[in-house]
Amino acid sequence: MEKNLKIIFFIALGVSYLAGYFIHKHHAVFFYHHIPSIEFYFGIIFTVFLIFIKYTIAFFNERKEDFYE
Repeated sequence: MEKNLKIIFFIALGVSYLAGYFIHKHHAVFFYHHIPSIEFYFGIIFTVFLIFIKYTIAFFNERKEDFYE
């Protein structure tokens, strides 16, 4: 089951990446809106950033084993 989910995830990731090349942006407000698949890149970068923040916060909030004794 886990292997199937991984395959489905990577297929969806590839479709999302390729869709960025075929969707035409009529009214791009900022310069980076003209870059194909920029939403894909933002998503990957900020997902990794949020995971890093999560582990950083967890490191500082960690309790010792005998904290509640």
